[in-house]
Amino acid sequence: MSENIIDIRNISKSFAGRKVVDGLSLSVAQGEVFGLLGHNGAGKSTTIEMILGIKKPDEGKALILGKDAAASRKEVFEKVGVHLQSSAYQAAIKVGEICEEFASLYNEPADYRNLLEQFGLLSLIKSPVMKLSGGERQKLSVVLALIGSPEIVFMDELTTGLDVAARREVWKTLKELKARGMTIFLTTHYMEEAENLCDRICLIKNGSKITEGPVSEVVAVTAIIVFGYRMEGKLSVFIGAWLLTLVSMFSIGLLAAALCRTTKSLNVATTLLYFPMLFLSGATIPYELFPKGIQIVADVLPLGIGIDLMKAASMGQDMSGRMMNIIILSVIAVICSVFSVKSFRWE
Repeated sequence: MSENIIDIRNISKSFAGRKVVDGLSLSVAQGEVFGLLGHNGAGKSTTIEMILGIKKPDEGKALILGKDAAASRKEVFEKVGVHLQSSAYQAAIKVGEICEEFASLYNEPADYRNLLEQFGLLSLIKSPVMKLSGGERQKLSVVLALIGSPEIVFMDELTTGLDVAARREVWKTLKELKARGMTIFLTTHYMEEAENLCDRICLIKNGSKITEGPVSEVVAVTAIIVFGYRMEGKLSVFIGAWLLTLVSMFSIGLLAAALCRTTKSLNVATTLLYFPMLFLSGATIPYELFPKGIQIVADVLPLGIGIDLMKAASMGQDMSGRMMNIIILSVIAVICSVFSVKSFRWE
């Protein structure tokens, strides 16, 4: 994996004054499975389109196989296979017909019958594409991307919209390509998918790179990326804070279960206990939008105390300054657990 097949240097792209991709740089080595990971609208598809020359960067340069795809379209086209997020086929066209159509575009196409057989689709060669299942359609997309015998394939949101079984079926297909040494550029918003398939990933948010590297490192660094910032503290400390919060919240529910005599009363009690804490924690409305008085209430609720503890752990703050949080959550866990055991009616 010494030679880079893709080199992106500070590319940016804006639409209607909004920057979709902002100064993005990355490289992909030959034989590597590289994942571009981000939320919907993060700029993943636009990045692929700029690499392929479909869209021109406002700034920077994107090279594939050492060439600008827009300037060397025919040469690049012969060596690249693509599955774009918005793939569409002619009405009523059959599997064999669409494969034949794609094969006619290349000077030396692969035998599409062999590809269909490899991916378990040969028996469907006379079936209309519109009658294929979601997993079968995505596997057909992979076949079409491979017909030109490419050096690199782009898979843009290949498993979006598929159920779990179909998604894992497509993963199996991509793992077979990986085993052959195929270079794959994959975009997804599923971390699980990236962990299963990729050698390296680049995480982007609002068009900007957050972090890049081997999957295990990126997962560790961005363990709390959903909160909008990087993990700066020790992951073990954060996990400890998370577990303490989880145990204290579970013990409250356990006490409610011990005191309530019917399922109906338990449902009412847990709703009255947990819903206000979830609401005031910022899960529904950002914490900062609450009035100051409501924020004070949120801060003294068990879940608010736990979230404050986890944020401090993730930011690498000295946990001795959060000792009161730790004591309160520990006391809640112990008291609720003891009373629930004593109050529980064993039958």
